[in-house]
Amino acid sequence: MEFTKYLYSAESGSYEAISDTEQEPKAFLGVMIQKANDQDGLIINEFLPGSAAKEAGIPVGAILMTLDGEALTSIERLLELLEDKEPGDIVKIRYSYDGKAKTAEVTLGERPK
Repeated sequence: MEFTKYLYSAESGSYEAISDTEQEPKAFLGVMIQKANDQDGLIINEFLPGSAAKEAGIPVGAILMTLDGEALTSIERLLELLEDKEPGDIVKIRYSYDGKAKTAEVTLGERPK
């Protein structure tokens, strides 16, 4: 039996098929996010089990601004940046919470299968 994998984009509100040659990022932040309405960045709505972001101390409601200095302008951009990462890699995430800018070092987890 053959299955097709789909990746949901909250930004577009649609699912996109992932081909056999295209893979989901292996590295895992473990967050449910949406695009911030009034500024650049991605808001954390909740954590998934094994969340690397939660373990790094980033709270729900935080707005993720950059990953390793690269602006997080869309969910797709975050996924692009994670494509080159592996579980165990350490990334720097700049985020905003309660009006204060903060930085966290996050050790990426492995995406559940």
